[in-house]
Amino acid sequence: GYNAIDFKGGRSPESNNPTEEKSKKDRFLNVNAEFYWRLRELFEQGKISIKKHNTLISQLTKIKYELTTSGKIKIVKPEDKSPDFADALMMLCAEQKQEFIMRFV
Repeated sequence: GYNAIDFKGGRSPESNNPTEEKSKKDRFLNVNAEFYWRLRELFEQGKISIKKHNTLISQLTKIKYELTTSGKIKIVKPEDKSPDFADALMMLCAEQKQEFIMRFV
């Protein structure tokens, strides 16, 4: 009963409001970086709380970022194992249009 959509994290971010200081295309290497950055902001704003999900917490703490030579944010995932739980959370939160609070038990 659910509709699935494809996710292509390597694609370029879409242009956004031209009045913003820096466009998404100028700020992020790809959609993956844009959406993980959004997830980071949600945590910083206290809109997400994770309780006792050790795998998710472990995966999130292993994801890092770096700046490319052109100054764009690039996500660096751990090489040892795919962060499936972290990716799922990032994709879930990426397209949220309304303010929300999420609690993971």
